[in-house]
Amino acid sequence: MALMFAIIGLSQNPDVEAKLLAEVDAFAWKDGAGVGFDDIKESFPYTRAVIDEAMRWAALAARNRSPLLETEIVPATWHT
Repeated sequence: MALMFAIIGLSQNPDVEAKLLAEVDAFAWKDGAGVGFDDIKESFPYTRAVIDEAMRWAALAARNRSPLLETEIVPATWHT
């Protein structure tokens, strides 16, 4: 769910997407080894902020889901 929110958020904010890509491009291939998780924590503050925001959106969306009431009918096709 967080990935979905990241994609939606970036698609609606091209300036944020450009800044994120610029940060990754500036670092990603310096030593030819690519990017690891520790690199994201230490060398990508903007990317980390985007990830944290997507995780926050996903948590809020999950919290706002209402449980089904006994009187509600769920179509059988939803379970397949």
